[in-house]
Amino acid sequence: MVDWGFVFFFAQRNSILPKLCGWTFEELIPYHRIVSRIGFLNLVPHIIYRCYDGYMEQHHVFDAFFKDWEYVTGTIAIAAFIIMFLTSLEYIRRHYFEIFYWSHVIFVSIAIVFTCWHYNTCFAFFAPPALLWAADRAVRAYKSWFSKATFVQVDQVLPQTAKQEGIVRIIFADKVLKNFKPGQYVFAAMVINRRKLWEYANWHPFTISQVFHSNNANNCIAIEERIIGSSTNEEASKLLQKKQDSYSSVSSIDSLSDSLPRRRKFIGTEDDTTMASFHIKALGTKTQDLLDSTFIDSKKLQIYIDGLYGPQLPFQDYPILALFATGIGATPAMAIVQDALEKRSNGIRTVSTEHIYFTWAIRVADEINPFINMFRQWKSLVQLALLPVQLYVSVYVTRMKQDQHDLSQLKHFSLFFGKRPNVSAEMSKIKAAHDPYHRVWVHVCGSTAFTRTVINEAVEHEFDMHHETFEF
Repeated sequence: MVDWGFVFFFAQRNSILPKLCGWTFEELIPYHRIVSRIGFLNLVPHIIYRCYDGYMEQHHVFDAFFKDWEYVTGTIAIAAFIIMFLTSLEYIRRHYFEIFYWSHVIFVSIAIVFTCWHYNTCFAFFAPPALLWAADRAVRAYKSWFSKATFVQVDQVLPQTAKQEGIVRIIFADKVLKNFKPGQYVFAAMVINRRKLWEYANWHPFTISQVFHSNNANNCIAIEERIIGSSTNEEASKLLQKKQDSYSSVSSIDSLSDSLPRRRKFIGTEDDTTMASFHIKALGTKTQDLLDSTFIDSKKLQIYIDGLYGPQLPFQDYPILALFATGIGATPAMAIVQDALEKRSNGIRTVSTEHIYFTWAIRVADEINPFINMFRQWKSLVQLALLPVQLYVSVYVTRMKQDQHDLSQLKHFSLFFGKRPNVSAEMSKIKAAHDPYHRVWVHVCGSTAFTRTVINEAVEHEFDMHHETFEF
């Protein structure tokens, strides 16, 4: 019970522990799982002994579990703990996140109540962490319900096919985004059916792929529109056409092209608006529902944001960046590239990055399409940069032999079909191309095997590195 009391400290998004140790929420989560397993192993001898003792009294199997109220409460508590463990397996977490999430919320409450009923002294172990957990929930409720994000748009940027699952993009506005640092993420609760009350407490982690900062000068606010699609929904129109209480639009938003970067200007009063997007691949039940909702009625979608979370990555202190990603795991790397290029383009000398290598492995070429406008913008930023910066992007399409794509026509971009990236060769090429004293910072987000390979090669080549896991 002492071990499980500590479990709560490693699973709180808003607590004093990250501030004391300097670790972020996602870095503490692995210790949550480790301490949980240690606690369960320590409990196994107790379970075996009590079951044996109850059985030996009258040699009834029923008595091994339900001999008296002490046995009944202990059996219920152990059953709740076991269900929590089984639904926490990686396969369940990744494919049935709702089952994992709600089993934790429901069965941890059952386990605590019956454990304390089983042994009253357990109150001393569970009361302090449970109170801190309740305080964490209160902070999260305030951040997501009273400081609300504004939902702007949901659209299907890549239709689902037999070869890939499809990608949904969600755009939202929130004041907290002004403090966004590349690599950070948010928890989002997306309510598709308002009658399903449990959706309001169904939180999923998402990495922000791009942020659109507003520039407030002479009460004129200009928001970059590089990814908003060919049409906006009614909710987006309301946000962008607010009157005196927020903004007054001076340009039409009825027909927006997705092929060229645009700027929409507003006459502002007091607040600035910052928009962000995250891209979701339809892998689980919730993301599949989101993909379907783009066909049904996206006006009914409500979004609640809890964040920002995650580290402030030190990439700007390194002259060379080497970014590796697979599939939709490229979004953290894209945010890093975008930030570094924009700051070098604007002449910000605190960013020392001069060379950016981005290696991305995908299954089919269609996965490029949701980000093609971002890539075109990167090309323009490199060409117009006030401070020198070089960009090298290599995209590997692993499950297609050969095809044509507009990406191959862009300068700084290379497209390879029918092969996987050779991580060792890529890093050796980077090391050979630069002076030994130049520091290299490696970032990776992708499958477990790919991430392990990049980590090992980074250590082999003596590069500093950071890897994204999102093992919630």
